[in-house]
Amino acid sequence: MFLGFWSCSDSGKPLGNDCSETLDCNSVCGGSAVEDECGECGGDGIADGACDCAGNVDLGCGCGEAGPSGCDNVCGSTLENDECGVCGGDNSSCEDCAGVPNGDSVVDNCGICDNDASNDCVQDCAGTWGGDAMEDECGTCGGSGLNADGCCGETSNCVHYEDEVQLIFNDNCIVCHNGGHSTGLDLRSHTGVMGGSNSRLVIIKYDHLSSELWEKIYSAAMPPSGSLTTNQIDLIMTWIDEGALDN
Repeated sequence: MFLGFWSCSDSGKPLGNDCSETLDCNSVCGGSAVEDECGECGGDGIADGACDCAGNVDLGCGCGEAGPSGCDNVCGSTLENDECGVCGGDNSSCEDCAGVPNGDSVVDNCGICDNDASNDCVQDCAGTWGGDAMEDECGTCGGSGLNADGCCGETSNCVHYEDEVQLIFNDNCIVCHNGGHSTGLDLRSHTGVMGGSNSRLVIIKYDHLSSELWEKIYSAAMPPSGSLTTNQIDLIMTWIDEGALDN
């Protein structure tokens, strides 16, 4: 058997079967070509920016894997914002009292949850939410109303409009306030008295101090013909505070 070395020409190609140099990866005698990290002879290896020989990139979750995901921007996450805008939430952070996310139902002062403001709980005259106490005709919250004599107050000795108050007006006032006065005030009847003047009421039930008619007679501004007696003034005061009834 003949044993020998390859020899190489100037071009690096094997010349016959006599070569005394090492063959490179392209089988070139004395050549410099080498395999890169991807196994390619004379290749450039992994490209800049890539993470493997297939050209994949690392987006932060591993070579060739999808990048961060979900509302929390975490690798492999599938979380989404709930209806309240909370990442991975269960919609409870913005529920109304009816359990509706971003709903408009509210609990009123009686503990009723709905979105209908027209039926909201209200206070009664005693300040109790949802209570049923009412003012009676004498202005008393939860009161029993008129007494046995038909007026307000503890006593049954009420001031009577027709027999007492109207007589005072008849004797001292209706000469002017008879339906033709410029103020419009007519003191000939209970209806006229309670109707007031052209611009305002002159009797405020249960409150003589706020009643202009009583202020006028108490200060002696009326009647112009002369002051009423103390008893007459007190009688009108009592009548007003008893509710200014037509009795």
